[in-house]
Amino acid sequence: MQISKNSDLTVYLISDFWAPSGYGKAGRDFVIALDKVGANIIPAIPPTTWDKTWIDKTVAEKLLSLAQRRPTSRSIAIEMMVPELMSMDNNYGYVVWETTQIPRGWAEKLNVKKGIFTCSPFSREALIRGGVTVPVYVIPHAVEMPDRDRYLKMVGRKSKNFLTVGEYSERKNIECLIEAFLLAANGRKDTSLTVKCSSFNPTKTGMKIKQMVERAHNTVKGELKDAYDPPDVLLCEKILEDEFMPDFYKNADYYITASFGEAFNLPLAEAMFYGLTAIAPK
Repeated sequence: MQISKNSDLTVYLISDFWAPSGYGKAGRDFVIALDKVGANIIPAIPPTTWDKTWIDKTVAEKLLSLAQRRPTSRSIAIEMMVPELMSMDNNYGYVVWETTQIPRGWAEKLNVKKGIFTCSPFSREALIRGGVTVPVYVIPHAVEMPDRDRYLKMVGRKSKNFLTVGEYSERKNIECLIEAFLLAANGRKDTSLTVKCSSFNPTKTGMKIKQMVERAHNTVKGELKDAYDPPDVLLCEKILEDEFMPDFYKNADYYITASFGEAFNLPLAEAMFYGLTAIAPK
């Protein structure tokens, strides 16, 4: 199967392109990247009015335009979503997983497909180990970031700035990362950590994230006692438009993650795209 420039194959990509999740971001990036290299990619989007504040308007308009593209004589469909939401047999699926054991029931849902695409050898091994018997192909995530010459300088920026980006979940291990940063950078007023952490419910989760930061401060303060002189920890718990994410990366010097497990880690790839020094578990 060839998905490339001048190929007569049309790829219908079925995903929730408007979602602020990893699947949504990866789906948008894949469509834009494959279109740039000349592939005949069509995002399966029902006619709609774009009104999602976290998606760059230019990207949204491009997706809606590509959804009207005419197919070629040959086509395949790829469902890019968790298996529980897949509804089509005898096509392809795109799914990722972050640990060594896939959820119960996934193999049965995926084995009715012609094949499965995933983002990394680690994710492929997890799928096969979990009982997926159809072919599993590895296609790394595309990294598509807005192209801007200017960016916003963040208030509180120091000479050494660390950044972490991720959803609010136990797997991301952000509280432990903050504790480690407070210990390692104690007394360093030239150093700061920016935590870009959000969820599908930013209003409800925002308070939990602030409490997480407060717990980390209390834990390290209890250990260092009077010697505690914390560096700045800057928090952004809101879902922002894609076009503002370069501001976070361009204001940072280092990207750091302490996640327990990742299928690919798209924010880490985005940080490397901007030339940041990356610090991550093996």
